[in-house]
Amino acid sequence: MKKESGKNFKVLVLLLILIVPILIAIFVLRQNQSTDLRKGSVESVTLVYGNQNHTIEDKGELEFFISLAESGESIAETLKPLSEYRKCEAIFHKVNKDVKYQIYMSDSAEDCVYTDPDGKLFRIPEKEAKKLLAHSLLTDYAVSYSSFPTLEFSQGGKKYGAKKIQGEWSFSKTNGEKSKQKVSEKADRKVVLPQGEELNFEFSLKPDFCSITLQNEKGEILYSGDPEEMELVELETDTLLSLAVKCDWYEKSQNAYSGSLTYTFDVFYDVPTVCSIDRQTVSPGEKITITVEHSSTDRISVIPGFSAEKNEQSKEDGVWTVTVLVADDVSAGEYSIRLTGSDVEENFTVTVRGAKK
Repeated sequence: MKKESGKNFKVLVLLLILIVPILIAIFVLRQNQSTDLRKGSVESVTLVYGNQNHTIEDKGELEFFISLAESGESIAETLKPLSEYRKCEAIFHKVNKDVKYQIYMSDSAEDCVYTDPDGKLFRIPEKEAKKLLAHSLLTDYAVSYSSFPTLEFSQGGKKYGAKKIQGEWSFSKTNGEKSKQKVSEKADRKVVLPQGEELNFEFSLKPDFCSITLQNEKGEILYSGDPEEMELVELETDTLLSLAVKCDWYEKSQNAYSGSLTYTFDVFYDVPTVCSIDRQTVSPGEKITITVEHSSTDRISVIPGFSAEKNEQSKEDGVWTVTVLVADDVSAGEYSIRLTGSDVEENFTVTVRGAKK
């Protein structure tokens, strides 16, 4: 009897040895399947924002982001559309599950929010938001003024950036630390300014002072001063201009930034290309002359819809002259003459009369 009891005890112990680890494993897996970050084990967090992607494994850093994700106060809506915040996706990696939060940051530590995996909206407490905005990985993205302001021209339905930017930019992080940078950037860009359009430019952060200087290729100053007082540029020919925009952002108690930057643009003043034809009704053997003015194209392609004896081109004082000789055997009817170039796109309809008898 004692032997059988001992045997049963051994079986029970063996079962416990086998079952308990399995039960523990099942419990751990279930905990890690939960979206609750305090259940299971968060091994790392990946931050995805702008064009950046950073994975954090440090325990102290992990605890900061886990606490941040638990700190929010439930709210019904944000103070402004979510599209106006700077978004950072925080992906918490558990053993067998990823839990995603969306963090939305603004320039104010009083207006930073996040959404949990269920899409519920929470406001981050100011104390935690200040730490978030000053985080070493996020500070250059978290607030709009951490990067120096951009300036874009909006001309002819297109936007253009500066060819050169020089100066310096400073801002204060939300933890009070100052950051100062020298700015020196170059790019191969050119603004196209159509004749009759005003200079239109947009700042990402409006300056306290702005002055512009517009020069022609000879270095002659066409205008210098306040951009709002500048009159419409009126030139008669295509011209390459240089525009310098000097801007200052003053150091003020209500601002967390200051700086002085000069944006330089190459501006191509574009007078509309004008094509004209001397006649649109001709007889076989007669010449047609087409004039192209204000074109900067290197060559013009001429495609007549009828047989032509010759096609001659010449350029004098910036004006192209194209001569097309209608062949003697062209039948009566309507034809087209097509002209193309880098800034030329024209199609003329020509009527050919019957050959003289």
